[in-house]
Amino acid sequence: MENFNMVAKTLFGFEELLAKELTQLGAQEVKTGVRSVSFVGDKGFMYKANMALRTAIKILKPLKTFHIKNEQDLYDKIYKIPWKIICQKMDLWLLMLQYIQINLSIHNTLP
Repeated sequence: MENFNMVAKTLFGFEELLAKELTQLGAQEVKTGVRSVSFVGDKGFMYKANMALRTAIKILKPLKTFHIKNEQDLYDKIYKIPWKIICQKMDLWLLMLQYIQINLSIHNTLP
């Protein structure tokens, strides 16, 4: 199976504990963030992490990352993402629903 980036969300102060859990579980390239820990693994590891982690709130698979300068830049970049192609590649039924939820993780405040 192919490896990909993932992010485990957690509560503030639990980042180091979650990183240790991920390392013990066998995650690769573990890096702590603010209320999150990023790591690399395959689809099987994603399921394993969802079942075994005690300090993670949820596991996210980033579809796209980019830097923004302002609010309009954010909307423009989200709008330009080829959602139909991404959903078709992932065999998602979201296209039938005609909506998609977008979760953002912003690390710095906008000027």
